[in-house]
Amino acid sequence: MTKLKYPSFVDRYFTKYYFRNKEAKDEDLCILAHSNKICLLTLSPMHKALSEGPIKSVSYEFNGRNLVEDVKSVHGKKKLDSIKTHPYRIICHIVSGNNTTYKIRCGIQGKLLEVNENLLKNPTILNTKHGSEGYIGIVLHSNNKEVGSAKELLTQQQYDEINLKEDEDGHQNENKNIKEENLGIDQDSDVKESIDGSEGLNDSNEPELKRVKVEE
Repeated sequence: MTKLKYPSFVDRYFTKYYFRNKEAKDEDLCILAHSNKICLLTLSPMHKALSEGPIKSVSYEFNGRNLVEDVKSVHGKKKLDSIKTHPYRIICHIVSGNNTTYKIRCGIQGKLLEVNENLLKNPTILNTKHGSEGYIGIVLHSNNKEVGSAKELLTQQQYDEINLKEDEDGHQNENKNIKEENLGIDQDSDVKESIDGSEGLNDSNEPELKRVKVEE
């Protein structure tokens, strides 16, 4: 009997969009958008930091500011004093398992409502649950339109298609390079064989010169 696979909490209540970082390859974000415009900022499964071992640290401090304290200081139902975000604003820094530091962008325009303080104590949540409990922060989307209408964001299907095309192009380039290398080797071999053959031909077919004594 086939077991029924029920959708997860995230799949039931959130729509996934992706922010492709044009400034850094393979450092994309996954935006989990709720119908009330509350968005969870998470790392894309394709993010390089996740493939470099357990995350060592997460910091919300930069340029003399501490976003943890800034977010806590915001009060009021409408969060009028919330930190304004835009797609390329830095929200935190992550140090990966090989000591590479990554700047994590917001990926979306809105108001920063919360940062995930649990990452400060246990940064490896990003590795194990990057799409749920390992969220980076929570943003209230400020645009009057739907979250998916933002030009910076891609749907799951669009994101998958782009990654697939890049993989195919990468394989084609690899195959092209291999063919060019093999062609170079073959050409070198042909030249060598041609030289060797010429030397053999001269040795076997060239008439032997004899000294002739000229009578005076």
